[in-house]
Amino acid sequence: TYPMIQLTELIMALSQSPVIDYFLLDLAVVTLFGLALLCPLESAPDQIPYERMLEIRQDLNRLAQMLIDEKKFRSLPFYAGEVYMSITSLQKHFHKIYGMGVEAFWRNEKMRKMFLAVVYCNKHLEEIAEEFGFSDGNALSKAFKKYYHQPPSFFKELKNVTNHKTNAPAYKINNHNTTY
Repeated sequence: TYPMIQLTELIMALSQSPVIDYFLLDLAVVTLFGLALLCPLESAPDQIPYERMLEIRQDLNRLAQMLIDEKKFRSLPFYAGEVYMSITSLQKHFHKIYGMGVEAFWRNEKMRKMFLAVVYCNKHLEEIAEEFGFSDGNALSKAFKKYYHQPPSFFKELKNVTNHKTNAPAYKINNHNTTY
């Protein structure tokens, strides 16, 4: 802090003068130590050196790739062990980098891949459900609707409508053809 800099300059000037005033010098040194104890540390306790933060980012990127490939979420202790962190550190750093928790990240990635499979693959829901670890197509459909607020059929139909390159109307309202 600025007062500490001023005190340091005063101490230097007092120690270099031909006649040293020991009382004033002691007072300045004790005051400087007092301010140092009251002053917050420049690097906060949770401040991490740059090199360590790079290592953490690399570890978490590796973990993120692992989560993308996982069919089933294991447990936070397991994933913390994979990156040699405590569960608390893992949660804190993962959220800081990815903006969400570890399990939420895994779920988002699973739902994103499932969306792509449902909409763009020519597989039945039962096959996709098995691929993503659901008991059946109904369970997949429920999870899909809960996450996307629409059933899988809605997005398949929407894809078909947008890919259809005829002059046919996009929507039918009250049995009248109306294009929007």
